[in-house]
Amino acid sequence: SVPIENALPVILTTFSATNEGNDVVLRWETSSENNNDYYIIERSANGEQFEMIGQVKGKGSSHETVHYNFHDVNPLPCRSYYRLKQTDYDGVSHTFKIVSLNRGVANGLRLFPNPVSSGNSEPVSIHFPFCNEQQEIELMIFDCLGHTRWSSVSNTTQQLKFFPGELQLEPGVYSLFVHLGIQSFVKKLIIH
Repeated sequence: SVPIENALPVILTTFSATNEGNDVVLRWETSSENNNDYYIIERSANGEQFEMIGQVKGKGSSHETVHYNFHDVNPLPCRSYYRLKQTDYDGVSHTFKIVSLNRGVANGLRLFPNPVSSGNSEPVSIHFPFCNEQQEIELMIFDCLGHTRWSSVSNTTQQLKFFPGELQLEPGVYSLFVHLGIQSFVKKLIIH
């Protein structure tokens, strides 16, 4: 939760974003409202360009604590920024501070098929559900002794493919190392 400074006609006391299953749940609380019509919920991948993703009806006028929530059912798979825009009945609006949340990129990184047969002529796909349109991604496959068996640097948006047979990977357990900007991830690749 992020404490928010007092701003009339709405005194926003908390605004938070949490991962809950596949959704991001935004919660906020007010201690006082006067002439409050509605809230607009906005989301951004970079903290600068925001888009409206929802609207929640305001309480109108209240001097009691009011709790609100909104579920982002299609959240971005990496860092997201959220902000609230409150609008009065007379059309005057106020934008509150931004909260951010990281969805956990490693959870979205997928290998398919995995395990894979060493004699399989089908490619293994590495799916990258990242926010940015194009990013430089460094990939390496290590065997159980730590020897590099394959490496590649690619600019990609969503997916790369490789053929285990072409890489001459024998049956065993391998580590796929993914380096993206300042983040690194490891996934297990099983070849039988």
